[in-house]
Amino acid sequence: MIEKISAKEFNKMQKKTRKGQTAETIEKATIKAYLKARGFFYYHNLAGMGVYPGISDFTVIKWGVVLQLEVKKPKGGVQSQNQKDFQASWEAQGGIYICGCANDTIEFLENFRNGFFK
Repeated sequence: MIEKISAKEFNKMQKKTRKGQTAETIEKATIKAYLKARGFFYYHNLAGMGVYPGISDFTVIKWGVVLQLEVKKPKGGVQSQNQKDFQASWEAQGGIYICGCANDTIEFLENFRNGFFK
């Protein structure tokens, strides 16, 4: 059984704000540090020409489950219509889609893991 991450460990993962970094960039760095520390396979989905409109920020695979993670800043982060459409399409096929800040995402993943293997 996986141990929960303590607040102290989580705070170590969080990056300090650097000049020019957005709140969402800092959230993404925190999530990447968590995923790496927990042994998730993940990749960052880059936006651009030829990419599915609204694709999430990360595709994550763990425990035989593929998840999509859309990262938002802690306060005021809002999905675009394309992101909402992507989420609806993903979930219509039975996929798991998480949208939120680092705290919310990590809490979901910890609870999902513990509930998945009860």
